[in-house]
Amino acid sequence: MRKFCCAIAVIVLCGAVLCSCQLQEVRQTNETLEICSTSSTDFRFQAALKQYQELYPDVTVQITSESNPDIESSQAYYTKLASEIMGGKGPDLFVVNDSFWNVEKMMRQDIFADMQPYFDADAFDWEPYNTAVMEAGVWEGKRYVIPLTYSIPVLITTQKAIDETGFDVGNCGDFYGFMEETQKIMDDPNQTRAVFRQSWTMKWFPQIAGISYIDYDNLLIDPTAPGLAEGLAWCRDNFAEDLGDYNLYDLYAAASIWDGHALFEYPFSYGLKNGFMLNYAVLDTVDTGVMVPIRNLEGGINARVLDAVAVRANSPNLQNAYNFLKILLSPSLHTECVGNQTDLSVLNEANWDYYRRHAEGYDFIQSYHEDFTSVDTIPESAMAEYMGYTEEVDGAYFLDRSGFISAMFPYLYEGAPYEETLTEAVAEVEKNLSE
Repeated sequence: MRKFCCAIAVIVLCGAVLCSCQLQEVRQTNETLEICSTSSTDFRFQAALKQYQELYPDVTVQITSESNPDIESSQAYYTKLASEIMGGKGPDLFVVNDSFWNVEKMMRQDIFADMQPYFDADAFDWEPYNTAVMEAGVWEGKRYVIPLTYSIPVLITTQKAIDETGFDVGNCGDFYGFMEETQKIMDDPNQTRAVFRQSWTMKWFPQIAGISYIDYDNLLIDPTAPGLAEGLAWCRDNFAEDLGDYNLYDLYAAASIWDGHALFEYPFSYGLKNGFMLNYAVLDTVDTGVMVPIRNLEGGINARVLDAVAVRANSPNLQNAYNFLKILLSPSLHTECVGNQTDLSVLNEANWDYYRRHAEGYDFIQSYHEDFTSVDTIPESAMAEYMGYTEEVDGAYFLDRSGFISAMFPYLYEGAPYEETLTEAVAEVEKNLSE
């Protein structure tokens, strides 16, 4: 768990509030604002820019967007961007991409600005937001990263599938119980269903389960962390059952469950509407839909931060950056962007707004499956259940980029010995942490 400092950073006024996390003081001019966006945030940033220019017409704003055709190009782009930011150059405000950055490590390197003094000076009201998710960007009382969207590990299935497998939802009060119930299915030679349609999504189980095996404050790894060895063995058995269908669109999720191929779908990969709402609505039309949250070791729920932004620590435009952040978090912007939002918003009411606008507007091909000739509106009670799980979120995470899980692939995928693979994985993580 992150350590939170209760002391509030001293607010220094010198024409503007100066960021307390800078390695050296930077004179604040607040004349311009340079922003780096991505394809997932472009619509939101452009909508925010329109509002910003109306409020601050004298500020020159430049927005550039990362749009690379492949993973290699994106990796090169974000490596270059990180180098620029660490060197005190680059955009003032940028999207934090945990697909390529070790965000936890970067938050401790004084390269992101602490924006907490600005929120404090503005008496910003955090109550309407999912505060547990927002705290993911806070370290020792300093607000380095600002989450905008997130997902929660809620699985969908049908009552028929639950009955056929004998899965005991009541035994899933924590991650240990969930592993126990799913392991029964994997060990039963008479079961025809895989546990997950896409088992690769479980490779991030340490973060979902809240297993604290990396200490970023002291740059250490604890390979004996509670739940880690058991989770890796469970994950290995789970990978062995992968159905090999990685299509993230249409109704492959609902069809896989309805046709008896898988017990669960984990729809975080493709958003709130076409992921959860559409597939749950279809399953609830042909049967009775069921939701099963994957709880952490303590029985709470860990959320994954998706879109998030940060500000360069030595930016001369911190007040301008804060003013843009405030618009990004505003209810008016979330309402305007609701048609382009696919993930859960950190603003709680925006998710209900999204539901009300899209409950019947499914992208749905009737000829896709002979049993899916129509789809009922997802019941409000189902959305209420789903949103109830967001209220149980007691931790949030960025993807782990220490290299541990990938270093364990020989054990997870190829049958390599556990201790030997673990030793090599620990060495790899220690190397990555020291760089």
